Amino acid sequence: EPEEESRRKLIELFVEVRAYLKISVEGLNIYIKSDGQSPPGDASAPAATVRPQAWSLALEDLELHLGFLSRPFHTIPKDIRALALIDTLMLALNPARPVQIDFQADRRLKGPLQLQLMLYHESADQSFPHDNPAPSAFALRLLLDSSRLAIYNRAGGLVGHSGLKLRLDSSFAPDRDQLVLHELSLRYREQLWLALRASLSNISVPERHLALHFARTHINLADVNQVLANLNTSALEKPWMGGQVYLDQLGIAGPLDQLRLQGQLRADEVFFEAGGRQQLRRLFLPLQAELDLYHDVLPLQKPTAYRDSPRPAFGLLRFLHLPDLQIAYNGAELRGSADLRAAQGLKADLEIRNFDWAHYFADLIQGRSTARLQITAPLDFGFLDFNARIQMAQGRYFFKRSRSQPHNLDLEGQGRLGFDSPFTVDLHKVKLVGRALNGQRLLDLSGASRLSFGKDSSYRMQVHALNVYKDRLIAHMPGVLQDQLGELRPYLAEGLALRTNTSIQSGAVLRIQGKTSLQLPDLHLTDLELSHNLGITEKGIDLQSLTLQGLKNSLVASVQGKLSRANKDSEYRPDVSVKFRLAQQEFLKVHDNIRLQGSLKADFSIKNNLIAGNLRARDLDLAFANGNCQAAQKETCQNWNLHGLNLALPVQHQLGNVRLVSVSENPAREYAQIANQSGTRNFSLKALYSSHDPRGAYRPGGFYYLGSPAETERPGIEAYLRYSGNILLIEQLMARLFKLQRQPDNTTVWQSSGMINGRDVFVNLANLKSKHMQAGLRLQIKNLDLEPFLPESQSSYDGIISGDVSARVNSFHEPLNNMNGILSIYRISREFSGFVTRIIMPAQVVAMIVRNTVEIPGIKVELNQGLVYSAVQVRRAHIFPGIFVAPGADEIKQERMPLARFLQKARDEVRTLDVQEPDHESDIE
Repeated sequence: EPEEESRRKLIELFVEVRAYLKISVEGLNIYIKSDGQSPPGDASAPAATVRPQAWSLALEDLELHLGFLSRPFHTIPKDIRALALIDTLMLALNPARPVQIDFQADRRLKGPLQLQLMLYHESADQSFPHDNPAPSAFALRLLLDSSRLAIYNRAGGLVGHSGLKLRLDSSFAPDRDQLVLHELSLRYREQLWLALRASLSNISVPERHLALHFARTHINLADVNQVLANLNTSALEKPWMGGQVYLDQLGIAGPLDQLRLQGQLRADEVFFEAGGRQQLRRLFLPLQAELDLYHDVLPLQKPTAYRDSPRPAFGLLRFLHLPDLQIAYNGAELRGSADLRAAQGLKADLEIRNFDWAHYFADLIQGRSTARLQITAPLDFGFLDFNARIQMAQGRYFFKRSRSQPHNLDLEGQGRLGFDSPFTVDLHKVKLVGRALNGQRLLDLSGASRLSFGKDSSYRMQVHALNVYKDRLIAHMPGVLQDQLGELRPYLAEGLALRTNTSIQSGAVLRIQGKTSLQLPDLHLTDLELSHNLGITEKGIDLQSLTLQGLKNSLVASVQGKLSRANKDSEYRPDVSVKFRLAQQEFLKVHDNIRLQGSLKADFSIKNNLIAGNLRARDLDLAFANGNCQAAQKETCQNWNLHGLNLALPVQHQLGNVRLVSVSENPAREYAQIANQSGTRNFSLKALYSSHDPRGAYRPGGFYYLGSPAETERPGIEAYLRYSGNILLIEQLMARLFKLQRQPDNTTVWQSSGMINGRDVFVNLANLKSKHMQAGLRLQIKNLDLEPFLPESQSSYDGIISGDVSARVNSFHEPLNNMNGILSIYRISREFSGFVTRIIMPAQVVAMIVRNTVEIPGIKVELNQGLVYSAVQVRRAHIFPGIFVAPGADEIKQERMPLARFLQKARDEVRTLDVQEPDHESDIE
């Protein structure tokens, strides 16, 4: 069957024949012309396409000689194997005289072109068919000489001559089993640009031998530019290439697995245009190497004595000696050496000087750098060790059109690259130092890392120290960043320090664990430490532990639990516990102006959409200082103190789309349901006091806004608090004010100066959107003495008032327009009532009230949608009606005063307070 199939692919002849063919073509002329127009009816050509350029070509005196002689045959294959019937083939193109060429387009090329091509092929003496025929004799010669070809411009002026001459001469000798390249040369006028001789021996066996020799050559790139410019009009206007290139006897010789390469390449003052002018002022590349083409380069049968191990570098190099590499490019200089040997592997030392960043990244960074890189590696490049240092002088970077101040950077790195599977990057040492031009430090960073890339990647990072000298660093940043970081200046005046040791392991679970320490001297956080261990998958985050400690172990916070989701596109559903503890027996300075002592604890669980837990405080004291507290005079520093805060607050908060509860006008019944009936008071504050009174006067013993220092007295404020259903309820609110009163026996005691009782106080947070949030309160003021809170008057007066206050905000979106409030004063002294009346009534009405009134028994002020309505109860003899409404015989109203005007009037009256006996009209007016 195979024999029958093979015979079908052959043409059988009755007798054995031998064919001979000779074709000669002489004096052939060819003319081609294009007018640059699209073919008629070509609808595919775009309307906006630029019209093609017209051109013409004329070739004269073409000669072609072709001849072949076949071997004897009686069958003819129907496929490419028919070429094997040729025994001898000869091809010649213009062997004796040049071709006359005339090409016209943007330029015109006219003149004789020497185009000689000679091909000779002779098959080995063998019968057909044969699957592995013996090598055949072969010869190829080519001469392309355009030195007399003239080039004219569009106006017909002579631009020059081409000047290029290419020669190729090669042959194959079957008896020697050798392919020889006798000559491959390229000349421009009298300059030799390329000269190569080569031979490949033992072609038919694996032990092949190669020899190449490049003669010493010199290329003036200005001539290359001229050749290209002759073919391109725009290039004539401005040269885009120049300089000198030298090849000093490059040679390659030896077996294909031990090819020895030796040579030298030089370049001087080379320039070219590529995205701007590029300059290669100097290139010096002396090179010795041994190459192995069998390992990875050529898919050839290897010799029997081939040594496969050790693996050559890059699958090619077994030896490399680069004694003195020199490159000067765009102002930067690279110098170095490299040595690669089987016994020692690779050793390389490279140095870069004067690298100008602005040349490549002008819109991002400026500055000049030097660098030093030392490399060692085994021959097979299984790994590579490096030691590097990069320095930048007068560096600047840009951010949003603003530029940083100049500074210096110094970066050192030492590590290893592992090229086996998995690929690894080990940074044993990384150190970065930033300095101002005067030598002051801006930033210190030292650390290490290990990165492993593969199916299961892992990353480990260590920051041994990160020190930021904030004031100096921010001063060197671009102006935009300085403005953005301005609010952090008070907290980072003394900088910050950070250390971390973190590892990341990828796989089915992304595992992140480690420890980070942070120091913020301005916040007196010198030992803040964060420990973390968590796993991340597509279905959630497993928080095995997340712990924060600091403030000399006074602060401890932890988070544990899981964040789960059905798939990567769904939201996380938490099941997490959060704990927080701050306990300090003595005052601890947490900032320059903040100190605290006592205990504060929080314990919450977050599951799905519910946050539940408790917030507790015990004997918590908080001190805040404001002003110039560094001065010796205590009067310049105002201190505020919260003393004796105790709290036990249960919390339940709904997240997400909660059912909105709108609290009614009378929420007492709702509160009873929400709070599960009012309980005992769980919030108290012993006292709130300051070193200065409301008038700004220094009080050595302190001014108490709430409570008193007397241990026997009740707390300054206490209440029952409950947070449930996203509503904060405050019931049984009682605030007490005291003042120091001198007794007849010259002793002092703390006496009550007023009391405020509250009920129905609430804040409805709803879904934390302002338009749904509400608040309200009802307060009862009992004998509250306002005199200490107002500026001093020339006359003494009784500033005690009693009254009721109710207020409600139906929406925190535009709260003033959604606020209603009523202040009703039913106890006020006669002299003090005049001052209050001046705030809420026009001056002429006040004067009229004073002339006719015996007593003001009550005052009522109501706020409704940003407008203030006032009413004054009076006992009078007579009053003139006008624009004011007097619905009863003893009440006067001020209708619709805008809130802003009301507040401004109150400020003005308080600023010019002068309470006197209201017997003199002039005093009030």
